[in-house]
Amino acid sequence: MDKNYSMERVLGMNWKPEEDILTFSTTLAIETNRPTKRQALQVVMSPFDPAGLLCLFLVHGKILIQEVWRAKTKWDQPIPLELNEKWTRWTALFQYLNQIRVPRCYFPELSIKEVVSLQLYIFADASEEAYACVAYLRAEFPGSVIRVALVGGKAKVAPLKTLSIPRLELNGAVIGVRLRKAIINGHTHKIDKTVMWTDSKTVLAWINADHRRYRQFVACRVGEILSKSRRSGGTYRANNPWFGEFFLGVPETQWLSEINPAVETTDEELRPCLVHSEVILKSVINWERFSNWTRLLGAVAYVLRYRKILQLSPYMDDAGIIRSDSRILEALFAAYDTRFPIILPKEHVVTRMLLEWYHRTFLHVNGETVVNEVRQRFYVSTLRTIVRQIARECVMYKANKAVPVIPRIAPLPVARVKAFERTFSYVRIDYFGPIAVRVNRSTAKRWIALFTCLTTRAIHLEVVHTLTTESCKQAIRRFVGRRGSPAEIRSDQGTNFVEANNELRKEMIAIDGQLAESFTNTNTRWIFNPPAAPDMAGAWERLNSERGDTGYSCDRSESVVNSRPLTFIPLEAEQIEALTPNHFLLPSSRGVVQPPKEQAESTMVCRGNWKLCQAMLNQSWRRWVREYLPTIARRTKWFEETKPIEVGDLVVIVEEKIRNGWVRVVQVMKGSDGRIRDAMIQTADGIKRRPVAKLARQDVDGGKTGAGSPDQPYGSGNVTEDRTSPSSTPRLQESAARRVQD
Repeated sequence: MDKNYSMERVLGMNWKPEEDILTFSTTLAIETNRPTKRQALQVVMSPFDPAGLLCLFLVHGKILIQEVWRAKTKWDQPIPLELNEKWTRWTALFQYLNQIRVPRCYFPELSIKEVVSLQLYIFADASEEAYACVAYLRAEFPGSVIRVALVGGKAKVAPLKTLSIPRLELNGAVIGVRLRKAIINGHTHKIDKTVMWTDSKTVLAWINADHRRYRQFVACRVGEILSKSRRSGGTYRANNPWFGEFFLGVPETQWLSEINPAVETTDEELRPCLVHSEVILKSVINWERFSNWTRLLGAVAYVLRYRKILQLSPYMDDAGIIRSDSRILEALFAAYDTRFPIILPKEHVVTRMLLEWYHRTFLHVNGETVVNEVRQRFYVSTLRTIVRQIARECVMYKANKAVPVIPRIAPLPVARVKAFERTFSYVRIDYFGPIAVRVNRSTAKRWIALFTCLTTRAIHLEVVHTLTTESCKQAIRRFVGRRGSPAEIRSDQGTNFVEANNELRKEMIAIDGQLAESFTNTNTRWIFNPPAAPDMAGAWERLNSERGDTGYSCDRSESVVNSRPLTFIPLEAEQIEALTPNHFLLPSSRGVVQPPKEQAESTMVCRGNWKLCQAMLNQSWRRWVREYLPTIARRTKWFEETKPIEVGDLVVIVEEKIRNGWVRVVQVMKGSDGRIRDAMIQTADGIKRRPVAKLARQDVDGGKTGAGSPDQPYGSGNVTEDRTSPSSTPRLQESAARRVQD
């Protein structure tokens, strides 16, 4: 540095070589009167003060930032109006920072070599908003000359979580010993004496006591203070007699006497002390009154008989009934039986009949309601246990709480894994809607028929004007006209679907050539799922939520849904694009014809456009087998084997939020894996077909309704061609076939 210049920059401060002093120069870069949270933080953090000479000024800005943060102000949102006034007063002090002059040398007019004694004094204090410390060097020179110099300081804002004042004072003491260590390590001159001051008697009591007696917050910080102070001779002293008066410039003989910290004690932040106490009860039987073992045994048995109710303060009323003399005698608004409940033995048959009556009266639902009502008049030991036992043995309660036992999830049908077939060879049809549309000047309802390819997961949408059978047939004709005749059609047993299938069969019998060619022939069949069985239609029920925005046209929605990836999207750009349903309908995922990315094996294979398309389609199918097929192979639920429903079982139909009455199973149907999947049940309205996932078996014979040891071993089972093989008597089969309903 050149001393000819009037000012030099040193560590964010200005050094004037002529006077050998350090000054500060800070200007505000914000022109607005009400800054944002981001701008306020920029101003607070802009001054560079490594020695902490400006910590007294900067800590107020940090407190303002904490209040802005507590007000949940956004980064680019102006600070609240009530804080802007404090901000204005604080920033107005920036212009006075250049008046602060700090000598570069601690004792400029004297030589450090002449120092007789060099001492370090650190003062720590705290408030509800911040805690800080400051350090001074006190040097004694020959001739009783005493000089004091400011070394530095440290200030921190109190945490958002509220702490007590003694804890904050302890934090101030901790940063004081850390500042002391940094000063000693940063100076080469030997410091003869170190004294740290605090005005908190509680902190002094913690430091001079066994810190292991206190909670972890205090113990850890006191341990740090002791390890960094006593090892080199430093200690904390009381500071309150000199509050407000700077006394380091006078001889120590003129200082006031200190408070003895060893006398001060505190119970604050003490660890809880757990004491084990044991009460020895005296015997209630005078053993000396008995001289015969038989009489003693009978007396002890008689005492033990009534000892359990002794704590209830029993007494006998005028009617000879044993009641409990409770502590709510003065609750005159309560009934007499509530204040003096009747004591009933828990194992007596009358007690059990009474509790069963309460259970039936409150409709077999809530056990706590029964407990509350019984306590209004009676006292029964272990009442909740007995009420739960009665509920478990109640047939109506078990019917209300029974849940279906679902067999292990079945293998995927052939339609889901039929590769290298034309798209929409195996379809599923479903409806969603209604959707309001404008017809001339009125609003009409329309529905959308959703055709799903079970193999490639592609969809096809058709507008249906009504829910009649004729509208369903017209939608199917339009679908066949665009996608071709399917080999298999699946649907729920909706009225329109069932009637459509029946009419198609009738017209087939009437040799309606056009209809037979389009819908039902030797290559096309219609399969219905059991009613109320959404678990058997997960592949297409899920697509109802992915059908796209109904504000677009059906064609646009088809394109969007069919462009969804069936496999994981590649992370690297050079990899091939993800497989989508559009790859089986169009050459690419977006419907734009692109040349193949790989050169064909032979020019003879791709000589014509037809062979080129076939090669690209076969490539998509190979990717389908290699990438998509393994993702649907794993079972995701229903792993355990369960006891199957049998003919003659008593079950409850479990609909959504509705439990119908008890019904009897008259026929069961097996799936392709040999497990029972559907059942025919006898109801008041006739015989109905329901999946076993909706039937909860009732254990009226005391057997187990949960998982048992089924005859069917683990594995896929014996695959049979007949998917609805009955296992009932021929008469029941014939009756079920005549009376099957929805």
